[in-house]
Amino acid sequence: MQESYDFAFESFRLVQLCDQFLKGAAVDGEIVFHSVGTESRLDAASFFFSDADLEALKTSGFKNSVLSLLDDLIIYRARCQEQNCRDGILRLEQPKPSVVWLESGGGDVIIRARRGW
Repeated sequence: MQESYDFAFESFRLVQLCDQFLKGAAVDGEIVFHSVGTESRLDAASFFFSDADLEALKTSGFKNSVLSLLDDLIIYRARCQEQNCRDGILRLEQPKPSVVWLESGGGDVIIRARRGW
């Protein structure tokens, strides 16, 4: 029996993580992430934030925790057979974080374009 995807889970966990690590910090930017191999797991993530915001993400512990959460979300979406489960953009904007899921390979394309590769 296929597991049913809970659409509220993703939003709930993102808000919970931000509340836990970024309370009072107004960071603004994006994390573009993607899976490279055949297994639906997080392989790469690029952070697009100001230097000050990136430092806040590192020192608070948010950076490491969000990478683990993104991996969990990829695995969960794949297990529930959701389309566009391997690549995405996590937007950390006030007042609420959100994920835009991309077609497979889309994360790599965006990262290369933004970095000028």
